Amino acid sequence: MAIKDRVGWIVGIIGALLAIAAYNPWHEYGWTTPHQHSADVNDFRAEWRCDELSEEIDELVSLAERTPIDNENIRQKRARYDEQSCHDFE
Repeated sequence: MAIKDRVGWIVGIIGALLAIAAYNPWHEYGWTTPHQHSADVNDFRAEWRCDELSEEIDELVSLAERTPIDNENIRQKRARYDEQSCHDFE
């Protein structure tokens, strides 16, 4: 009799977990799935890269005396800034 009870409990728990997984209410409680979390992390990384590029560009622009190499670096960094759609994060 005890084995049937254990099997019943195990089947019930598995069924409940499958029902929860199928309904997927996690987002209602502020939890995210790994896939949703990775999208947030990727957005954060992209914004962080854009912030870094913006700071590097500002540093190069603020130089009192720029060399042709500095001007080329500014041009390349601005091009990369535009490529990565950094204007979306402003």
